[in-house]
Amino acid sequence: MKTKIIKKKMFWGITTAFTILMAAMPMRSVNAQEFTIEVDVDEDVSQFDDINAYLEEHGKEVLDNYKMRSSVTLGNINRLAQADSRWKNEVMQTAESTIGNAGCCLTSFTIVRNCISRTSDTPATVNSTLGDAACPFNWEIARSTYGYSILTKMRNDSGISNESARLTVVGAIDEYSRPVMIGMKYSGGTHFVVGYGYTSDGDIIICDPAGRNYTRLSQYYNAGYYVHRLYVYSK
Repeated sequence: MKTKIIKKKMFWGITTAFTILMAAMPMRSVNAQEFTIEVDVDEDVSQFDDINAYLEEHGKEVLDNYKMRSSVTLGNINRLAQADSRWKNEVMQTAESTIGNAGCCLTSFTIVRNCISRTSDTPATVNSTLGDAACPFNWEIARSTYGYSILTKMRNDSGISNESARLTVVGAIDEYSRPVMIGMKYSGGTHFVVGYGYTSDGDIIICDPAGRNYTRLSQYYNAGYYVHRLYVYSK
């Protein structure tokens, strides 16, 4: 019998065999165990939702304790709210704006710092450490102050395409296990969030320091925002 390898197009153009994640995976669900199944060359495998559906149809033993790889997120991402009463009235220099009113970038950086350095800083402590570099946020001073490197630095005030933004986040997660600071513009100003995952349907999972607490980048796109900055810090 002629056979062929089952291939499914997943993750926006990356062709892979059926990919299985065992349940006892670490925080970052990227390192998947891969199984390759051979089927009849003339069989239409698109009718099967997952590998177990195919195995059951052909009377074969199913795989226990697995799920299809549908989304990827980084661990150690803990949301901080810029309007938290513990620091919302703290003033950032040199803009003399409060964290609650204008501290989305500072708060997003704090979320990123806590993720990559396993710290438990707050926007208040980072504000104090950065001093006059807190607002407007100085990317280079933040880098040197905390001993980081900047893997990616993109800025286009006219807008970075949704696809470029998505590929940057996916690449940072898959290649470096690093979250991405995402700057956006809209008619009323700017806003920053942290991209720390992606979904099988092409969306970016975000950690939002604002009160609306969106969880997907598409929610901002739908509200009229567009990406204009992308920064990836690393140790």
